[in-house]
Amino acid sequence: MTEVRTAKALKEKRGGGKVRLSSAAAVVAVLIAAALAVVSVTMGSKLISIQDLAEYTRSSVIPQVVKQQQSALATEKLMRLTELIIHAGDAGQRSQALAPANELAASLAEGSEGEERRTVEAAINAIRAAAVHGDKSDGLQSGIDKKLVRGGKLIKEIDDNLGSIAEDSTSQLETMIDGLDNASKDQIQSLKNDFGQTFGINSASQGLLATLRDMAGILVEEEKLDDAKKVRAATERFSALSESLMARLDALPSTGDFEYLPALVEEFIALSTVFDMRGEILSEQGRGIDEGRKAVQLLTSMSNNLSSDAARTAVGGVQTIADSIGTVKITALATLAFLVAIVTVLGFLGQRTILKPIVNASRALDALSQGNTKVTMAPARFAEFEAIRRSLKSFRDARIEMEQLAAEKAEQERQSEEQKQQMREQLADDFQLSVMEVVETI
Repeated sequence: MTEVRTAKALKEKRGGGKVRLSSAAAVVAVLIAAALAVVSVTMGSKLISIQDLAEYTRSSVIPQVVKQQQSALATEKLMRLTELIIHAGDAGQRSQALAPANELAASLAEGSEGEERRTVEAAINAIRAAAVHGDKSDGLQSGIDKKLVRGGKLIKEIDDNLGSIAEDSTSQLETMIDGLDNASKDQIQSLKNDFGQTFGINSASQGLLATLRDMAGILVEEEKLDDAKKVRAATERFSALSESLMARLDALPSTGDFEYLPALVEEFIALSTVFDMRGEILSEQGRGIDEGRKAVQLLTSMSNNLSSDAARTAVGGVQTIADSIGTVKITALATLAFLVAIVTVLGFLGQRTILKPIVNASRALDALSQGNTKVTMAPARFAEFEAIRRSLKSFRDARIEMEQLAAEKAEQERQSEEQKQQMREQLADDFQLSVMEVVETI
């Protein structure tokens, strides 16, 4: 029994298996420090990552974006040069635009690879093809211009000669008219025949000149023939006038002053090849425009891709940094929330496990000081408060014991006083009895 009491007393002395407040505080402090260390390491690594991303953006992403933007600007400039090549007025202008276009294309091809490089090569090939078609068109137009100059000379030559013939014919007609007064009947008949013949030749000559001028007008308008339908219509009109011209030529003598006309007329009619050449010009221009459009489409697609890639690269770099900053922000907010939660939990636990036992102990001591020996203190979680509870219990037990001793002492004093009172009363009774016996004896 003594051993059991001794073990119980030792257990109570050691705190009855309770946790010490200092140990609990140390554990909580270690846990908080560990959590803050983890958060600090995480945020530090994220900040280092942001610094690395910023350096990578500065050294790699930004130069890449700048290069892509420069390529996009060069592509747009190449498109403008392509438009100049397509719409160049002559080979000189076309050559002036083609030289920088070749340089730009070579620069773009050198700084690109894969599909982008193939696009650049296809575009410059299309540009060069457009330039070749433009040069062919200019060559054909130069040939047409030469033919038109020759046509103008032919008309002037025919006009001058027919004009001279017409003047001679007019002079002959006037002479014939003047000779009618003195002419015989046979001479008059002969003059009539000569007059009719001369008049017919003069009329045919004027008609031939008029037809030539109409045909020349068609030739001069060839630059306005901007589609195949108009070219065919002009060719048909020129062919019809050529037939009319040959008919008028047949009405003229083929000897004397007129013997040169067939060769000149045939040479003029041969100028109808101008319309074939015009058709070839339209064809070459169409091919050149198609090649130019092909180049522009390729370059437009490439420019859009470069601009999109540059935008995506820039946005991607910024977004990565923003994500990391967001992570740091979330971590900081989570840390703040964690600390608030820890403070809240510690406050709640402290109120229940620290403040409440202290308040209970204070109230118990006040009640005990006022003589209330029935006061008790609930068991505490921590050894320190359990020691206070044990001390309070000891004070209470001591007070109860003192009160018991005081009560026993008071009872003993009361009993002693009663015995003394009884003894005094007995003495008084005995004395009175003795007195009465003495009196009776006397």
